[in-house]
Amino acid sequence: MNRRTALLGAASALAAIAALAGAAAAQDDDFPQKPITLIVPSAPGGSTDVTARKTAELMGEHLGVTIVVENRPGGGTLIGSRHVAQSDPDGYTLLAQSSAVSMFPFTFRDPGVSLDDLRPIGVMLRQANVFSVGQASEFTSMADLIAHSEAHPEDLTFGTGGPASPISYTVEMFKHASGANLSPVQYKGAGDTFPDVIAGRVTMVSSGYSGQSGFYEQGQLRPLAVSGPERIASLPDVPTLREVGVPLDVSVWLGIFAVAGTPDPVVAKLSGALQYALEDEARRAEIIEQGGDPAFLAPEEFEALLAREAETFRELADVTGIEPQ
Repeated sequence: MNRRTALLGAASALAAIAALAGAAAAQDDDFPQKPITLIVPSAPGGSTDVTARKTAELMGEHLGVTIVVENRPGGGTLIGSRHVAQSDPDGYTLLAQSSAVSMFPFTFRDPGVSLDDLRPIGVMLRQANVFSVGQASEFTSMADLIAHSEAHPEDLTFGTGGPASPISYTVEMFKHASGANLSPVQYKGAGDTFPDVIAGRVTMVSSGYSGQSGFYEQGQLRPLAVSGPERIASLPDVPTLREVGVPLDVSVWLGIFAVAGTPDPVVAKLSGALQYALEDEARRAEIIEQGGDPAFLAPEEFEALLAREAETFRELADVTGIEPQ
């Protein structure tokens, strides 16, 4: 092969690479061209599921496509999270997750998925949890429940969507701050805990207001306290933990992730759609009414939040002695 032929071959290869790059860029610019799937790694009916469906509808409206919500519960949200992490990084498979993803390293010895496998899009909302018991429960106040747990440490339980769920960690923080004794009962997702709490087979659940509101309206659950710094507008008579003498306020977030390696233009479009959803006046009012914060976080701000939160959970694991399973 002479020098001229080699140069022509190299030029052709470079041209082909440039053409492929240009085609990929054009695809990114045209995103989305088909429906998007948003995986919820927990059972239907919980706070993550309810929030994801309402957010997906508004995001799809902005993007001009349907966003299909698909529940893949199990494994403490690992099953659905792994599914997304193993999908193509093209923006068409997304994950609706909570603070659970930050807890994986401190909860599972081999989770098979981490934040390195995902790319933050933004936070759907931040909200306090509500601690509730069944309407027929003997406990009419958080003080009653704490006092009983201290006298009968083997009696009380709480439902959780897995060891890495925000429910589990919020209750662990509550136990550490209050001295209460409750044992976890594991479910595939927060939505699965409610029937047993209502029936009295499980003592308590801690979950977002949106996942429990229907049960309050039907007189099936009784809220005892909220985990945030302020009372929830929809539950004005329900005190905060600090008001009942527990030195704790904690909120959890619900966010959306793409797969690591998803192109910047696609991430920007998805982030813009999420911002559109959170700027919807009716949706904002609903989130605030339920004790949530609809403030939009860009991907970079979300990444900073994740870093801070990872340190918080590391400290909690050290203090409580929680070990990976």
